Amino acid sequence: MNDLIKSYLGGGEGKQVYEWNPPESFKDKTPQEYSRHLAVFIKKYQWLTSARTIDFFIDDLWQLVPEDWRDDLLELTDEESIQFTTGNVIKENWNESLKEFINDAKRLWMPRDVLREDKDWNVKDFSLPSLKLKMNAKKLHEILRMSELLDDCIKSIQPSQVVDIGSGEGYLTQVLSHQFNQSITAVDCSQSFIQGAIKRQNVIENELVGRLIQEKNKTSKVSKQTNQINQINQNNNNVNLNQMDKEKKEDGKEKDGIPKKIKKKLTKEEQDLIVEQKRKERLEKRQEIMNEIGVSGPQMCVATLRPEMTTEEFLEILTRHDQSKDYSNTMLVGLHTCGSLASTMITNYVRCDNISSIVDVGCCYYRVTQHPYQYMSKQCGDLGVVMGAADLKLSCESSERSYSISQNGLDEYRYSMDVHFYRVIFETLLGKNHNYTIRSIPRNHSQNFQSYSLYALKRINNQSKQEEEKEKEDTTSTTSTTNIVPPSIEELNDTYERFKKDKNKISILLLLRGLLAPVLEAFIVIDRWLYLEETKQQSTRPMSSYIIPIFHESLSPRNLVLLSIKQ
Repeated sequence: MNDLIKSYLGGGEGKQVYEWNPPESFKDKTPQEYSRHLAVFIKKYQWLTSARTIDFFIDDLWQLVPEDWRDDLLELTDEESIQFTTGNVIKENWNESLKEFINDAKRLWMPRDVLREDKDWNVKDFSLPSLKLKMNAKKLHEILRMSELLDDCIKSIQPSQVVDIGSGEGYLTQVLSHQFNQSITAVDCSQSFIQGAIKRQNVIENELVGRLIQEKNKTSKVSKQTNQINQINQNNNNVNLNQMDKEKKEDGKEKDGIPKKIKKKLTKEEQDLIVEQKRKERLEKRQEIMNEIGVSGPQMCVATLRPEMTTEEFLEILTRHDQSKDYSNTMLVGLHTCGSLASTMITNYVRCDNISSIVDVGCCYYRVTQHPYQYMSKQCGDLGVVMGAADLKLSCESSERSYSISQNGLDEYRYSMDVHFYRVIFETLLGKNHNYTIRSIPRNHSQNFQSYSLYALKRINNQSKQEEEKEKEDTTSTTSTTNIVPPSIEELNDTYERFKKDKNKISILLLLRGLLAPVLEAFIVIDRWLYLEETKQQSTRPMSSYIIPIFHESLSPRNLVLLSIKQ
């Protein structure tokens, strides 16, 4: 296992590997010291992390930016701006405190470069095209990398069963099952996701069976040709069947005087019954072929994990759906587990004796059940960093760093800043206490403010109507949930004209926050790793934990794997 971990941590001859993925300037320090430096920096600049940029004009956020930073930052060109969040844009004549802020932020970032060289990744594509169903380039990259890492870990650790937590529509589960022939159980709390996974599974199995039949037919081709020749020879010795058919027919009657069969017109119910019967026959035939070759798809079930679960409760959830599998030595895996799900998995891993390893990539830290954020480790919990919804949301928004390496980076930067400014105008008129959800407006409706406004107004007007209809239907409700009246297009245009000169100020605030986003995420990730270190004593077996970057950041910014093994 040590050699395997070294290969993913970039270990080679004479190279030292670090379990917790420290920044260069912290390689001679402890993870506890690193967490303290992160905490000091976050608290110093919390005025940047705790603010919502959509409230820029409502809360006059530009006043928070130090006066001696403002002119320097406003001089940035768009070309310099797309490089700013890489930490590589610092001008000699800039204010010293601004330069210090940029350098300190960059020094604290947890490394995200993949340590294993691209040439050492073996899986370049999937064996079945249907495994890529509904995958975009980002998802394809993530599944290729994650499935290879997991396959290597499974072969080394040899768990009795692998459980994919928060499996969604089964992308990772099905690749592990059909590409690597691993036994997998998929668990998700959403019935609709599991149903989607089952639909994908049917498509994959149909392709797999079709390919197997095709290969089987190829191998028996010679035998079939021989049989056909023998059949022809036999037919030559028989009476010409076509001639017999002609003689049998006379005026629409058989020679024995019995009329030909007249086809009966089937009812809709009878037709549906036949279709269903044929569908069942196809499924049975498919399953028969899969059983014959020893291939089985993953087990999928709907369930919810709780942080305080015992070993017995966890086992009951799994065996409830399939008692034939052995869950005595289970590996938990999760790809981009949202909110509290990652910490729930980690807590169950520590508490439950039958969970021997965990491989998880966290995501969407703001979707936690409690605010402010509840730290897992005592070390981070004692440092006094309070992360609210805005801080947690920011910790997931470091993708701006990809502008500098994107092929269309300049265009993407300008488009992103324009759209964010449009959103700020809307929020300024709606105020803080509304319940409208504007979300992302489609790109073809975001090319200018007029187009954006019309689409956004249509969306929030629909939401307002839906709320009114709900209130009418709910006769027991005593409280009104009617939203603020949406602004008119004239009000929006007037506000846009009034503030458009300040658009660059909003962009500057976003760039400053972009430098802080990786610092916040590093604090969350190191907190989880430190929790595993602190709870080693609770485990009946020695425990080793690692932080490993495995995705290219430009494709998948949430690329840090937390891997832990009970020896």
